[in-house]
Order: sequence, then structure tokens, then C-alpha cells
Amino acid sequence: MKDGPLITIGIPTYNRPEKLKRTLDSIITQNYKNLDIHISDNCSTSKDTQKVISSFIKKDKRLRVVRQKKNIGAVNNFNYLSRNSKGNYFMWIADDMQFSSKDLLEKLMDKMIENDNYVLVFPDFNKRDLTTGEIFENTYSKIYGGCKTDYDYLSKAVRKSTYEIYGLFNLAKLKDAGIPLRFNMGEYEQATLHRVFVNGGARFVSGVSITYDIEDNLSTSLHPAYLLLSMGLTLGLLTYLKIYIKSKYSYDIKLRLYMIILLNRLKYSSMLLVSCFRLRNIKRLLKSNWIETRSYQ
Repeated sequence: MKDGPLITIGIPTYNRPEKLKRTLDSIITQNYKNLDIHISDNCSTSKDTQKVISSFIKKDKRLRVVRQKKNIGAVNNFNYLSRNSKGNYFMWIADDMQFSSKDLLEKLMDKMIENDNYVLVFPDFNKRDLTTGEIFENTYSKIYGGCKTDYDYLSKAVRKSTYEIYGLFNLAKLKDAGIPLRFNMGEYEQATLHRVFVNGGARFVSGVSITYDIEDNLSTSLHPAYLLLSMGLTLGLLTYLKIYIKSKYSYDIKLRLYMIILLNRLKYSSMLLVSCFRLRNIKRLLKSNWIETRSYQ
């Protein structure tokens, strides 16, 4: 598709040249051609990262690149990209992810323009374990496959939502709904997603997927900011309570569904605390760069 609306693809990257190469390969070969491919290099120390970026700039003029003068942290790097989107349609993809088929963006846009009320359309997700080589496919088909109404989607999303944040967003519609598109450590990305689902207009697109590489990476749980995230549980609970009140007003959704969110958040925070206080992690923390948040961002 050559004549569709402009889509900005935001790619936060940090010191993962080989994975970034796979990510970019999956983007520039998309059937959908009207793309603004925006890379934000979070002050990578790896020269190979710059080499990969330079090689793709020569291949494809749709790329634009900014190298941050210092490591601004993962959250700020993500949010920099969403704030500087040229297109009205925006999509994040991390540098350890790949579009699994060439028609992914085409099918997402086809779904988006099908209904003027759609704010977010998202594909399926596969997870690839780099340690074992095992691939877990169709994560969201099992969750959203039977959904038809906004209420159907909301009732599923409150149970568990994370990777929908890598779907295609209509920025104008988000602005009209008063929903800021951002990653936020205090609320985690789930809070942003739940606002979208409460607002309505989120839809799943089957038959296309993003593959996400999983590996043993402890840098997230080592960083002090993530320790603060786990300790800031109360603020997160209040955020979700506000979202519940709005969804209760809109859909008369049951409180027990939102209790699942709160319990999952408590479990997540507990896991971070346990990880932070493991002896081997404390030793690595003392040697780590405290500015970094995740090695890939």
C-alpha cells in the first residue's frame, strides 16, 4: 500500500545492534510504504549500533535518527518518540521485536480505517525464548479472539494487558479522548492501555503478529528506578481505582475484574523487590550504570 496515511514507527534502542538489524529488516520490507521510521538511540556505547543505523540510512530514506546526548532512561526514550511523531498514526516497536509478516502494517491500517471510532488496533504476539529456542505463538488470539464489543475488549484487557501498547494508535483520537500516550513507571503502561479500553475503540487484528525475544536480562530489576516503582505501589493502586470508577460509570463493569489488576500489580512489585535483594543482583547493581533502565532502550 503506497497511498495510505503516514505511520510513524518509533524505535527506542540501546546497545543491541544485531537485534536492531532484525527489527529494521522487518520494517523496511513491509508492504505498507508510507512510513516515517524514527530511531532514538539512547546514547549507545556500542559502535556497532551506529554502524547498523548508518547502513540502514543508506538503504532507506524513510529513516530519521536522533542520538541522545546522554542516556535519558527507557521511559523518556519511549516518550520522546511518541511526542515527536510526524504521522497521525503512531506505533512503538522495541529493538528486540520483529514484525512477523510483510502485511502487518497494511492489515492494521485496513482495520483502523474500517471504523472512525477506532483508537488502537493491535496484532497478535509471539514470544521467542532465546535460551531454549521455543516460540509461544498467538498469545492474544486466545484472549481477544471472540471479542466483538467495547465491553468485551475491556473485560479481557483488565485481566492482563501489556503488549497492546505496541499496537497502532490514532493520535488525534487519543487527544480528543484526553488520553496521553506515554510509558510511565509510576503507572506502568497498563494504566495507559486501560484508559484506552475504557474509552472504547480498541480492536484486535488476527492473522498478523509481532515476535518478541525473551532472554535472561536482570538489568530491569537491578535499576533503582524499578525498585522505586515497586515501592510506589500505593500510587499505582489509586490510579487504577480512578480508572475503575470511570469504567464503572461507562460499562457497569464488575469490581472483581479490577481486583485482578491490583493483585497482579502487587505480585509484580513483590517480584521486583525479591529480585533487587538477591545477593548476586546487589553485586551487579554496585557495578552497574545507574542511568540505564533497560539495556535495549
